[in-house]
Amino acid sequence: MRARLATTAIVAAVLAVLAIACKQVPASEHAAEQARQAGDKAGAALERAGKEVERGAEALEQQAKPLLDDATLTAKVKAKLAADPEVTAYAIDVDTLESVVTLSGRVESAAESAEAEKLARHTEGVKAVVNRLAVGNGPIPGTQPAPAASPAR
Repeated sequence: MRARLATTAIVAAVLAVLAIACKQVPASEHAAEQARQAGDKAGAALERAGKEVERGAEALEQQAKPLLDDATLTAKVKAKLAADPEVTAYAIDVDTLESVVTLSGRVESAAESAEAEKLARHTEGVKAVVNRLAVGNGPIPGTQPAPAASPAR
């Protein structure tokens, strides 16, 4: 009788463990489904973030392009000036803004100033040239002399 009671108790315990395990399977499936949904949401959020970064990079490229174009024009003009033996390239500053090149500095002759301006004008992409080159010891065009100091009392 004791053996029978022990067997019955063991069978009841096994059935109880199986019942608990059966209840756990749906819970595990539910947890797995929640994990899949969370993964899907995270993937969608990463995709949205990636698209936002891409849009930001495109906007930055659009803003930087004119600056890069101006820097390229400046480099082209400087190279032309350096290659021309009639021009003292190191004495000429070249600045570019919105494809308009400004030459400034001091040159020895009007012919040198004209040559530098011509080289800049004939550079592909240059819309206009502002020649502020000073010839000889004259004042630099576009600048105003400092006001004379009043005598100290």
